[in-house]
Amino acid sequence: MCIRDRVEKESQLKAALLLQRVWRNRGVWTRVLQYKRRACSGAQFMKYGRSGSPHMRLVYLSDDLLKICWAETKHGKRPNKDSFIRVSDITDLIQGRSTDVFKNQKSAATSYYSAEQQARVDAERSFSLICGTARTLDLEADSKLQAESYLRVLRFVLVCKGRIGEDCLPHLK
Repeated sequence: MCIRDRVEKESQLKAALLLQRVWRNRGVWTRVLQYKRRACSGAQFMKYGRSGSPHMRLVYLSDDLLKICWAETKHGKRPNKDSFIRVSDITDLIQGRSTDVFKNQKSAATSYYSAEQQARVDAERSFSLICGTARTLDLEADSKLQAESYLRVLRFVLVCKGRIGEDCLPHLK
């Protein structure tokens, strides 16, 4: 085999490998765009605060991915007027009802189960964003599926921005 044939084969192999890599990454980018779309469009959650009763809020990520915002559901997204926490302030993401806010308030959901079963169901649907030591955003979804879906998106964004480690909620990869 002459040198020209070998060079041609090597260039064909490089082109094939590049095509494979691009094809594989296509699925990754599709998922990234889906996550961004889902996070920016938001979802309705029951938001728990330190005082007052829980209330429904639209929770969404700002278009620049710098803030997690919440608004009254009837008003919709109003990025300049809505309450928010900065993504850069978030230090942890916790599934369940382990924060002080959740411990001090009973679930707003109607209980169809025994107290023990209701506590388990509520823990599956609840999660908290922790900001430093003093502030939390405590949310409860309508279902376990909705909670895990949004947690998966938030986890992805926070890991990509370096706010939490990849070992945080590993079952949601």
